[in-house]
Amino acid sequence: TGAHKEWVLDWSRTHTEAYIVLNPEASVAQLTEADCDLAADDVGAYAKIAERMFGQEIVYVEYSGTFGDTEKVAAAHDALDDATLFYGGGIQ
Repeated sequence: TGAHKEWVLDWSRTHTEAYIVLNPEASVAQLTEADCDLAADDVGAYAKIAERMFGQEIVYVEYSGTFGDTEKVAAAHDALDDATLFYGGGIQ
């Protein structure tokens, strides 16, 4: 968080989001050593945790350059009550 305090000056224009990284070949997965081998139920549970426990208004399912598993994306969507689901990867 050290670098964040240096550039975040206007919190009214700043939004945080939860990431669920699911493409093991993506740079973010490799850098963070993300566990991308998740079942759809696990993805839904992480989405719910992001919304309920961490209070995130945006949950981002990150596939970075590959088409995502529609069952897992749907599980994240179905788990959310109020947060908005963003999807990234494999859109043409």
